[in-house]
Amino acid sequence: MARPSTMVPSVKILALKVNFGALEEVKMLASFLRCFPNVETLHIASVIAADGPTRKHNGKFWRELRPIKCLKSQVKKMFVHEFRGDRSKIEFLKFAARSAEKLGALLVGVTKEIFASALKVNEAAAKVAAVSRRAWACDRRFVLVVGPRVANVWSFRKASDLYVKDPFH
Repeated sequence: MARPSTMVPSVKILALKVNFGALEEVKMLASFLRCFPNVETLHIASVIAADGPTRKHNGKFWRELRPIKCLKSQVKKMFVHEFRGDRSKIEFLKFAARSAEKLGALLVGVTKEIFASALKVNEAAAKVAAVSRRAWACDRRFVLVVGPRVANVWSFRKASDLYVKDPFH
């Protein structure tokens, strides 16, 4: 665990990878966030353990956790990457929604597997919508569910190179 006395107040943008199915990692996330009291933009990438996803969810942990300073009073934008719609991530989103007083934008990016199925995209969007309909600490909010991150195929350098026959390949 991160020590409570460790503080890094200069960090404004923080990106972390977390296995929400592992309680120790979830506890570490909460502990780690306390070390960054001035984070305004938070990126959380959900990862799965090498031995596959667990069916464990840590809803009780998030329901009983006291507010985290950066989430409560600083975070304005939060990005959740590799969202699969499982309960542990939903509980984290609920925790963030009810405690983040300045959270104005929540962007949830689904995995490639979910994005490949319209039904799964709708299910994931419905789960996020259910969170967004709950009581939020912040009155003004913007919630968006998007597809997975893709490589940027547009390149100014490539497009302006006269020796390249097709700048899109």
